[in-house]
Amino acid sequence: MGYETRLPESAEVASVMLPNSLEISEPESVAACLEAHRGLIANKDRDEAAGSSRRGWVLQLDYTLKNGKHFSRRYRIPINEADESDPTSSAMLWQALSNTPEAILVRAGARNTFTAKTVRYACVMVDLPTGDPMRGWQSEQYVLTPEQAESLYLEGILPDAKEGNIARSYVFSGAEQQRELTNVSIQIERETVRRLTPDGMGYYYDGDASLWLSVLESSSHTRRWLEENLGVVPENQHELEQSVPSSDSTPRRVYA
Repeated sequence: MGYETRLPESAEVASVMLPNSLEISEPESVAACLEAHRGLIANKDRDEAAGSSRRGWVLQLDYTLKNGKHFSRRYRIPINEADESDPTSSAMLWQALSNTPEAILVRAGARNTFTAKTVRYACVMVDLPTGDPMRGWQSEQYVLTPEQAESLYLEGILPDAKEGNIARSYVFSGAEQQRELTNVSIQIERETVRRLTPDGMGYYYDGDASLWLSVLESSSHTRRWLEENLGVVPENQHELEQSVPSSDSTPRRVYA
């Protein structure tokens, strides 16, 4: 029992690695992670009782302590749509942890450099129903210049990320996602930099080279940039899906 409930103190933690190689290190993020972790421990019995009757995900938390030691725990998180309305459920604790201010900024590429000099490709994709059940949805693409990509990132994406209104993670494709998700997504790829390894024996490529994001209803800065510079007005994805025949309502890609 002691092993399962033992957690490091917040002051002992240097960083935490979340799923999808998302690393957080700010004190507020670490404290939020430990709070969510305590909730996962408290939910152990009810999560195990769900067994294999529900679909689920595996959540692994890897702590790096300031003394150089490592501390890891793994949990199976049951996913049940009813849990979306329960903020204490393990699934919603995971979602809250994935959407701390630091996690959103990291997911939005704030630790990388997206400038006209580093961007090698960028485009905005708009998914629209064709009205023809046989053809389904079509995607219109607007390829951006490196200068446009830098402007979109600095004037739209980054301000929205700082406000928590883009690069959000959703565990459920339920009411919250339906309210927020639009039919517009953004891809920005930057040049990777090849560097010599510390031992001088080889090379490695640093940084995440790609940024894929879904524009949300609340992404006001990004929406303003898209409308003013491309004439693109994002529409609510769920409402679009409801407006077309069911055979044409094919789920689209989601990068939020």
